[in-house]
Amino acid sequence: MPDISVVKQANTRLVGFESSAFPYSGSNPRTGNSGSRYSDNRVLVHVPAGFDVRKPGVIVVFFHGHGATLSRDVRDRQLLPAQISESGVNAVLVAPQLAYDAADSSAGKFWERDGFKRFMTEAADQLARVYGDARTVDYFANMPVVVVAYSGGFEAAAWSLHVGGLGKRVTAWC
Repeated sequence: MPDISVVKQANTRLVGFESSAFPYSGSNPRTGNSGSRYSDNRVLVHVPAGFDVRKPGVIVVFFHGHGATLSRDVRDRQLLPAQISESGVNAVLVAPQLAYDAADSSAGKFWERDGFKRFMTEAADQLARVYGDARTVDYFANMPVVVVAYSGGFEAAAWSLHVGGLGKRVTAWC
């Protein structure tokens, strides 16, 4: 891709995803109860300045913990986009909103077989938009994935690894 340029300015967006964890109308595999009370489908998508699709890179998928929101906690308090940018690693960030500001580990659509795969397919499209070049979608669709979770995010991460459908594309998790 010699004619595609390097990102000159960091770009962070909160984007509604059709395949994000919520809203979810299915059944909780642990309790059988419906998870439909959660409706925030936003995902924090971050492409740092200097990110270059012509070089090997990685997608960091971040599952936040209990009581968190993407804007207040992941972006503004934990400064995750800034950490990705300052790391100097050729990496982008994708962080789905899980249970919004609640002490709940619900995984929503990530409980479903291939739910994480559908999410990552949509993430590739959104990352190409944020990158600013639709031709990069195949690059993002094939990038290795690192899954990071803490606190209540463990359940969404565990289900994503167990039934998510990405297989060997997930190269690391913590």
